[in-house]
Amino acid sequence: MTNFATKTTLAGVLALSTAFGTQAETFRWAGNTDPQTMDPQAVNSAPVLGFWNNVYEGLVRRGKDMAIKPALATSWEPIGNGEGWRFNLRQGVKFHGGEDFTSADVLFSYQRASGPSADTSSWFSPVLDVKVVDDFTVDIMTKAPNPIFPDSIANWMIMDSGWAEENDVVAPTKEGENHATLNANGTAAFMLTERQPGLRNVLTPFDGWWVKPNIT
Repeated sequence: MTNFATKTTLAGVLALSTAFGTQAETFRWAGNTDPQTMDPQAVNSAPVLGFWNNVYEGLVRRGKDMAIKPALATSWEPIGNGEGWRFNLRQGVKFHGGEDFTSADVLFSYQRASGPSADTSSWFSPVLDVKVVDDFTVDIMTKAPNPIFPDSIANWMIMDSGWAEENDVVAPTKEGENHATLNANGTAAFMLTERQPGLRNVLTPFDGWWVKPNIT
């Protein structure tokens, strides 16, 4: 068997609205492992998760010290006597397609990521139920007190429910191909603008990211 070196390209074209005009820079990175899918709930592997974190975001994320930090949730606190966790969601967040991020997307992403066709379903074995309190509040109920639950979902990435329904990808596929395996609609720093499996992926900075980017 011949091993082909695949190339993953992160192509960033930055439009800097300054008095100095528009500047563009491209960063190219090559490796021998290509993400096998763009669906953030179809495969559970470190190389794929590492790539997805450029495009999708979760309720929480890990900082440089590996500690849990706020992401699409601004804060979280335990419910009752270990009954679960309440997540307070970040307001004003947009998906790459311009859709608003709300608690409906969290509920949908839980149902999708915990379903039988998802490779991430084991992450949610402690979960009893997910309840939408309002547009920006979600309660995740656990089967037993689980003080480390927020740490366990750092790689659970949130998808836009409307985009998934519109493109008939309400469930992930591990082996087949659908719209979500070749396209993406996240909230993170980069948008997927080109996908050539096994050859090339192009990411472009997302001007609407809720974080003030440090990309130069």
